[in-house]
Amino acid sequence: MDISTPKTKIPGIFNYCDRWCERCQMTSRCEIFIPDEKEMNTEESLAVVHENFSKTMSMLVNWAKKNNVPLEDLQKEDPAWAARREYNKLHARTNITSKLALDYRKKAADIRAKYAKELNVFKTNLENRAELGLKGDSEIVREVHHAMETIMWYETQIPVKITMAYMSFGQLENETSEIQSHYNGVAKVALLCIEKCFPAWEILIKHFPEMEDDCWNCLVLLDRARKLLLADFPNAPKFIRPGFDD
Repeated sequence: MDISTPKTKIPGIFNYCDRWCERCQMTSRCEIFIPDEKEMNTEESLAVVHENFSKTMSMLVNWAKKNNVPLEDLQKEDPAWAARREYNKLHARTNITSKLALDYRKKAADIRAKYAKELNVFKTNLENRAELGLKGDSEIVREVHHAMETIMWYETQIPVKITMAYMSFGQLENETSEIQSHYNGVAKVALLCIEKCFPAWEILIKHFPEMEDDCWNCLVLLDRARKLLLADFPNAPKFIRPGFDD
């Protein structure tokens, strides 16, 4: 099938996205997207996503060392690893990775509630200054707003995608292509959602020093979930998402 023109739909493209249509550049190729009057923003390139993630990951490692917080290593392929992977496959909703995602979702919501006053005051003060024509303040308002939007959106997406990956792993393990198996595609989306959250939390840390420890602890949960996903779905990063990666 010819997919060279922007108007040609790509079958199944919606199976491997993060459901954030307003930030997606592939809506014209999607069979289930219903356009509205909003202008679609261009999706950040994967290179930028990975670069921002790597930068924040380095900062997390430094914070963890300074505060004696252990960061989990990738699991090795030994009998214990295989047994855990099999357990996770059979307990998609209750395994440790899914639980970590739910713990992250709760902690992220708790942080927003805990610092709601500070966030609102910060936003109001900057908006008032921006009205005076101070460009820098307008950019900070947009930066913080973008970060909060990102955190809130993926807060629900991450647990869903992780559970779906394990459920698909248990149901479709006999697919002919190991790398292009559906569970690897869903796991890859979960990993990308996690990566996009890292720089969003770093932005909040930059502008709200009082939130630093809470934010880093949120990222510790995400890092553990990410590493366990990579251990259980080692081929997920190699999955080619139709339209996005090819």
